[in-house]
Amino acid sequence: MRLFVGVPVAGEARAKLEAALDRWRREYPRARWEMAEDLHITLQFLGNWEAGRVQELIDALATIAAPRFTVRVAGLKKKGVLWAEVETSPHLERLAEEVMRRTGVAREERPYRPHITLARAREKTALPCEPDAWGACPVTGFDLYETLAPGSRPRYRIVHRFA
Repeated sequence: MRLFVGVPVAGEARAKLEAALDRWRREYPRARWEMAEDLHITLQFLGNWEAGRVQELIDALATIAAPRFTVRVAGLKKKGVLWAEVETSPHLERLAEEVMRRTGVAREERPYRPHITLARAREKTALPCEPDAWGACPVTGFDLYETLAPGSRPRYRIVHRFA
């Protein structure tokens, strides 16, 4: 199982991004767009896990107190991948660090840059670049996700919700 831990996008940010995705799918049909129900802020990529060890992972993550805070989503960035920037927050950074500590999976060498992936595209495929303030995203927990059918457009399944 290919797993990661993330925060589902909710609130004003979800509503605005969902409306933009509906429009962008029509305007930029060559991109591989995320489904609105799959929008998330990744906290920690875990990689491949044996199905028999997933309960250990759930038990470890369950010891983290469900957070309650808000992050702001603003702007767009692109370079083959279009994403909405999530303003860094001490609460979000602490949550990501706690997930890393409990899972025992080391963080990547590059700095943590919270974002919401919206689309993937080959080079030279047109993508929107209209910066906008997407609004607030309430964080009331986090989810353990499994990546299904990696390839043209990944889909995700929530394995366990921590709220």
